[in-house]
Amino acid sequence: MVGKKMFRQKQELAAIRIQAWWRKTKARIWYRLIKEVRITAADKISRAYRQWKLSRALSPQTVKKTKHKAAVIIQKYMRGRYARDCAIQKLSAKRIESNLAYFEQLKRKI
Repeated sequence: MVGKKMFRQKQELAAIRIQAWWRKTKARIWYRLIKEVRITAADKISRAYRQWKLSRALSPQTVKKTKHKAAVIIQKYMRGRYARDCAIQKLSAKRIESNLAYFEQLKRKI
């Protein structure tokens, strides 16, 4: 009877170990699947966001706005350049006139 009792206890311990191993294995598999699903979901979301962002960047309206902004910047610099050139010409003409007037005065004094 003692031998049967010991055998029964060993069987129970072995069954507990097998059950624990099986549960651990199932838990690991489940965890890996959940992890893969989460990663896949995050990848899908980020891919969709990048595609949406790219489609907005390449839409005809966005391209038109970008070209318009570029044209405005070029016009701004060209108008600034033209204004500076005009100002330089006016200053040069004013200096020349003042120099001529000065020399005319000197001529009259002589």
